[in-house]
Amino acid sequence: MELAALAGPPPALRSVIESMAALKIDQDRLSRTLLGQAFLNDWMQASNTCAFFPDTYMRRLLPFLFWEEEASSTKYSALVPVEIAIGASIKGLPNHIKEKDIPERIAQYRENKASGPAASGTYIPALGVYFAHEGKHRVAFMRHHHEPLFQAEVDNLPYPSPDRLKIVTSTTCSELRYAVLDNRYLQVLLAPHTTQQILSSYGVKTTRWNQLENVPSEAGVYRAVCDRQLFASPGSRSEAARTLDLHEVLQQEEKEAQRRQAEIKRNTHWKHRLLKHLLGIPG
Repeated sequence: MELAALAGPPPALRSVIESMAALKIDQDRLSRTLLGQAFLNDWMQASNTCAFFPDTYMRRLLPFLFWEEEASSTKYSALVPVEIAIGASIKGLPNHIKEKDIPERIAQYRENKASGPAASGTYIPALGVYFAHEGKHRVAFMRHHHEPLFQAEVDNLPYPSPDRLKIVTSTTCSELRYAVLDNRYLQVLLAPHTTQQILSSYGVKTTRWNQLENVPSEAGVYRAVCDRQLFASPGSRSEAARTLDLHEVLQQEEKEAQRRQAEIKRNTHWKHRLLKHLLGIPG
C-alpha cells in the first residue's frame, strides 16, 4: 500500500513554515564559513562547532514546543514533503556526496532503506512542520536534488491552539516580548521578530502587558525572569526549565504587599505609643 504524505501547513502558515525550513538549510551552509558559525552561535545563544540539531532550532523559534508532548506516542510511516522538513547538515553538505552515489542515495531515502538508523522525526499537525531526529542530513540532500518527498517514521506532537496563546510586548522595552499560555504560563521570546511572524501567521494575537488582567506587575515578572535566567537559551527540552508561572509571581507579590502593610501597621503602632508616652497620655 502506498504511503500517505504528511498534510503540511494550512494555507495561512504555508509560506512561513516553508521559510523556516529554507532558513535552516541556509544556516547549515553558513556554519561552514569563516564567521558563519560564530554568527549562528550568537543568533542561537549557544556555543557550537557545527550545524544545530533540528529540535534545538525549533525550541529557539517556538515557545511551549514540547508542552503537550505525550509520554508515549504511536509512530507511523509517512512520506515527508521536503519543503516543510527541518534537518541538519552536520557531517557534510549535499554537494559533498559523490556523483556516482547520488541515484542510490535518492532511491534509499525515498523508501527509508539507507544503511544505519531509519529516518525518523516529529510532525506538528497544527503547524504542518516536521523536524528530524534520525536522517537529518537527507532533508538538504533531497531538496538539493529536487526530490519532493522522503520516507520516515513519524510521531505527532500536539501544539497549543492559537486562542490559548498570546504574544505580549513590554510597555517599557519594545524589543522585549513574551509568549503567555492559558493566561498563566510565560516564556521569553528569544528570537522575538522571527517567532512573532510565525505565531501571528498561526493566528496568535499580540497585546501589551498593561492590557492584561490578573497578572503580576511587569517589573516583578522581569525580576523573576532575571532570577530564573530565562533570557538564556534553554539547555534542554524541558519546558518547565524555561517557563514562569505568573500565578506564583502574583502570589509572591501579594504576600510581599501584605508583609509591607503589616510592617507599616507595626511601625505606626509603636510611633503612637511613643508619642503618648512623650505627651504623658495614659494607655
